Amino acid sequence: MGIAMLSLWFGLTSVCLGQLVLPIDLPLQFVSEMEPLTFLDGGAGDLDCEDISLPSEEGWAVLHGEIVKQIGREQVIALSQWALPQMQGYQLPKEWSPRKLEFARCSDGVVVLESTLDDLPSHNPLVVRKLKVFLVSDVSGSKPLEIVVTIRGEVFEILR
Repeated sequence: MGIAMLSLWFGLTSVCLGQLVLPIDLPLQFVSEMEPLTFLDGGAGDLDCEDISLPSEEGWAVLHGEIVKQIGREQVIALSQWALPQMQGYQLPKEWSPRKLEFARCSDGVVVLESTLDDLPSHNPLVVRKLKVFLVSDVSGSKPLEIVVTIRGEVFEILR
């Protein structure tokens, strides 16, 4: 099962990255900040992420480059729900650098990879906000890959 998944992840661009060939301009889905992401919900893991290889750094760099070409400043600001005043001065990075790609979920026949695209301004010093991308695929390969861009935040506690 893990071997079949290998060919799904990066046959996404026509850059010799697997058996599956999809258009290089695969559309992005933009989801407002902290909206529920149903693909992250699921039961106990029936897949072992250790059986599924992450794409190569080169493959991720190619897809990352195609993803960020489709993201505009106004789109990112429109995703924001919590730090609207702080986001007004937000500028896209001059150079986007691919950050680590890691597993967010492996269960119920779905594999989700996640990466941070950019750090965003926050409305509170205890809150860290990030522009995220999720790559969602089913193990069977019967559904096309989904690429979801959203904002996720975390609240940190101060320990005294």
